[in-house]
Amino acid sequence: MKTLSVRLFGKLDVYYGNDCVTDCFTSFKALELFCYLLLHRNRPHTRESIAALLWNDVSTSLARKYLRKVIWQLQQILGGADVRIIIVESEWIYLNREAQLWLDVITVEQAFVNTYELPGHALDEQAARSLQAAVQLYRGALLEGWYQDWCLYEREKWQNMYFMMLDKLIVYCTKHDEYDSGISYGMQLLHFDQTNELAHRRLMRLHHLRGDRTTAMHQYQSCVAALQRELDMKPMKETVDLYEQICTDRLGDIVDRSIGTAPGVQIGPAKLQDLLQWLKQVQAHLSRIQTEVQQKIQLVEQTLEE
Repeated sequence: MKTLSVRLFGKLDVYYGNDCVTDCFTSFKALELFCYLLLHRNRPHTRESIAALLWNDVSTSLARKYLRKVIWQLQQILGGADVRIIIVESEWIYLNREAQLWLDVITVEQAFVNTYELPGHALDEQAARSLQAAVQLYRGALLEGWYQDWCLYEREKWQNMYFMMLDKLIVYCTKHDEYDSGISYGMQLLHFDQTNELAHRRLMRLHHLRGDRTTAMHQYQSCVAALQRELDMKPMKETVDLYEQICTDRLGDIVDRSIGTAPGVQIGPAKLQDLLQWLKQVQAHLSRIQTEVQQKIQLVEQTLEE
């Protein structure tokens, strides 16, 4: 029995056995429906909810008409499979759980769930290997290039999962002296989020532990520049303290709370005050962004009305 393999991260690829069938989806709506069902494969969906999701700008009757056509197209495309991939009933549509199917998101999700409650320093070798295999499957953002509302929500959810797995691997590599691998994971994280201050601190520590204090100091400068450029913010006191201790080769004096803290150690009022100040800066920046976006929306709406 041939396996239908679908990669949803980065460039969308659909294979049936060894044959690429991505181009068989000549209807984008059929492809959109297929991917939505794959991502929400654990439950059935009413025709009404699917129609409203895919055609929210037309009447209910017209949306259901479009859906019938797309379902027919999807059945024609997947009709060559050994087992029906999509089950269609009078009022329901869902993925057939008996179908021979491989999804990159399933592998990533399983690795994430299995290690969710484990901090990075508590990972064993098997858990770490599962996370490493999972992050390798993340070739890019989920359904890259798609901008439907439901897709944007899913993309952010999966990206956050990816960030959490990378962060755990960085901590794992730091504990087990796998500095090069840890640096690689840190750079992957910063590729998607240059303002991730925690990732910058982890890289500063890894470079210094690797014996490269100069690169550790350069990492701090990169952090400062990214925060200033993207958020108009200064680094947290914790980041500055780490930099100063690296400059004076006092890294051993630093308690890395993210990797593991001695029992009874608590965050004091001074650190909480720093955190509060940082959060208020983020809030103010997000408020400015929201105002700018709203102004641009109004400008576009006015242009369309002219």
